[in-house]
Amino acid sequence: MQSVKFISKNKQEHQFVTSLRKKVHEYFRQNNISPKANAAMVVKSVILINLYLIPFIVLLLVPVSGLAAFSLVTLMGIGIAGIGMGIMHDACHGAYSKKHWVNNMFSGTLYLLGSNVLNWKIQHNVLHHTYTNISGLDEDIDSKGPIRLAEAAPFAWSTYKFVKDGNLFVYQQTLGAAAGKAVAATGWNGSELMAVRLHVPSKIEYHNTRVENFRRGNILVWEQSLTDRLRGVPLAIDARMQTQSILYRTLWLFAATFLAVAVAFAITIWWILSRGKTPAPPAQPVGGA
Repeated sequence: MQSVKFISKNKQEHQFVTSLRKKVHEYFRQNNISPKANAAMVVKSVILINLYLIPFIVLLLVPVSGLAAFSLVTLMGIGIAGIGMGIMHDACHGAYSKKHWVNNMFSGTLYLLGSNVLNWKIQHNVLHHTYTNISGLDEDIDSKGPIRLAEAAPFAWSTYKFVKDGNLFVYQQTLGAAAGKAVAATGWNGSELMAVRLHVPSKIEYHNTRVENFRRGNILVWEQSLTDRLRGVPLAIDARMQTQSILYRTLWLFAATFLAVAVAFAITIWWILSRGKTPAPPAQPVGGA
């Protein structure tokens, strides 16, 4: 592995991390907020874990139709995704609780995903967070496709900002001139399209892309010909969205689904038990006439 050193003669850069941490701690202290999980996080954890476990138990114990099994497996998939992104990640970082055993317990939910806690901590906590966005060292940015975009000059430069303007969040990005390096022999002829896909977390109120590139309510796509990209023609991206996340409504949907599954599970168990009961034989008369 190549050696990377974080050295700068700029005093302001040396002070950046210290100042950033100080401001973060001050924010939590001034607003009387714990940096660990709050009640909403605990409720979310219970919902997501049960969203995986309850359908799994139903599939094991109750004969169901193919359509019902598919629905239950879909719920399990949602639960697994939520566990990975919303529970295990924070716990493995030690951010879920002040108690070490609580973090270890919720870190163990990673095993439900078929992975390993120690391996994840090395790959993510150590390698990713030490060498964040450094090509060749941070595996999280390695392209899984046939082209490594981090090494392709046409995609090398961009600036962006994300600010709150009144009741909206504003995301703006400009792809500027390329790095000026020759592109490798890829077979491109300049007629190909370069596309930027933006998946925003809330309802979009304004965007500057074409109408047909507005997809599924919260996905936007901007396109530019490879020829223009190589010439350095700027590509301006502008999207404005509501401040309330779609996830907020999704969690309420998850909660309703969880309750519905729990009620259905209880009714099914009651029905199975009630069918198994046999009526008692009639009482025989005692003595004779």
